[in-house]
Amino acid sequence: MKTVIYAGDAFVTGDAIADAVLRYSRILAEAGTADTVTIPVRRRDGVRVDATLLLGPASQIVAESQPDDEGEEIEDGGLVDELNARADTRDAPVGLPVDDPTPGWDDQL
Repeated sequence: MKTVIYAGDAFVTGDAIADAVLRYSRILAEAGTADTVTIPVRRRDGVRVDATLLLGPASQIVAESQPDDEGEEIEDGGLVDELNARADTRDAPVGLPVDDPTPGWDDQL
């Protein structure tokens, strides 16, 4: 489990979820864009709820490990896969058009 500190509040979520959120946040910041994500969290009172985070260039997020006695691990493999897919899509190299490197080549045939 990890405690995620975001916008002056703290909540607990699963390790894989926290790691995927941080990775996606970094990719968005590098791209200069933003997105929202909704993740399952455990509040300080122990209640599990969904939290929606706005991630982008100005996001300041910290995730710190928690002792094993924090309760049952919060897991959502589908969410982790989705966040990683979003990150992969934005992190993929973008091909740019180039000028023809062999101008007049056809003239020599």
